[in-house]
Amino acid sequence: MQKAFVIRNFGSGSETARALRIKPPSVSKWPEELPDSAVGRIARLRPDALRAWWKEQRKHRQAA
Repeated sequence: MQKAFVIRNFGSGSETARALRIKPPSVSKWPEELPDSAVGRIARLRPDALRAWWKEQRKHRQAA
């Protein structure tokens, strides 16, 4: 899962941090490809965001 997708899905880095109950600097320190711990947190706290990512991935695969 890419950092840019997550931030775009939540609206901003600050909104991402608030939704995931972490501090904004933590979001800014994420690498472009999120670590499993961040993806797991998103899956637990915001399953809708995980579904949106899956949907986007399927769309990209079908287009390829």
